[in-house]
Amino acid sequence: MEKRRYRTVIVDNDPMASYISREYLERDPRFTVAGEFTDGRKALCFLRGEQVDLILLELCMPDFSGEEFMKELLKQDIAADVIPVTAARTGERFVSALRLGAADFLMKPFTYERFRECLDRYAQRARIAEGLKTTDQEAVDHLLHAHGAAAGGGSGWEKRIMEYFQNSCTGRFTAKEIAAALGFSAVTARRYLKQLADAGRIVGDIDYQTGGHPCTVYRLP
Repeated sequence: MEKRRYRTVIVDNDPMASYISREYLERDPRFTVAGEFTDGRKALCFLRGEQVDLILLELCMPDFSGEEFMKELLKQDIAADVIPVTAARTGERFVSALRLGAADFLMKPFTYERFRECLDRYAQRARIAEGLKTTDQEAVDHLLHAHGAAAGGGSGWEKRIMEYFQNSCTGRFTAKEIAAALGFSAVTARRYLKQLADAGRIVGDIDYQTGGHPCTVYRLP
């Protein structure tokens, strides 16, 4: 089955920033660039007739600001998430974007690592949201804070796991093997391996050739 790809539109009047965003997006197989605009009004015309998942938006656009753009998205009921990718430094602008529904916030100039982290968070939350059939408090908390735990104390463990995969000759491991190699419990290993798999950074395959119960074997995509 073909993997889900998030259709993304870039709205930025800075050609270099737009080029960098597109180049970084094209490195990630989870995302595809559906359009690129220097004018917010033209982007809105495009969005009215296209299904788009994510918009990378510069807030400081001339004539038609990012905040005006986001208000029009809400007014016209255009169902796309917005991540401001902006040079704006004022707290007022940041708070305004959050109130209008910004899914994340990326400050220029940014590194590829920070850009990728932003995409990871978006993809993880989007996958959780797509799987929701009904909601309760636990489901809502998981959706809102899914990446929060990983961004705190767990982020170092995720980094260690990814480095272990990247430096390995075989590249296929169970949770127990990861736990033994890196020195933490199998329960902890399974939790972080699942988070990495949900974010698309690793892949979990079911292995039925174990001679006992099937188990999940993880590898790089």
